[in-house]
Amino acid sequence: MNGFYEWQHRGKEKIKCEIDFNSQLSDFAGLYTNNTYTITTTEAMGVGSVILNTKLRMPFSLKTESDMQRWLNNEELAPQYNFTPT
Repeated sequence: MNGFYEWQHRGKEKIKCEIDFNSQLSDFAGLYTNNTYTITTTEAMGVGSVILNTKLRMPFSLKTESDMQRWLNNEELAPQYNFTPT
């Protein structure tokens, strides 16, 4: 994917934000079965902590083939959080 949408909360107001991965494609870590799929989240960091300011979580992004292989092999992996609100 090249981005996702999330809501920023300012008091009682909710602002829809499109979050872009600096015009690069990215994958999200997740778990699935034949019937369900869930996106894995992590603590909101960087710009994410400002935008995702109520639940303080963001999708766990996998930016490289190496990241994807490490996720699939259950190896330690740091989340990517260099994205841009648009």
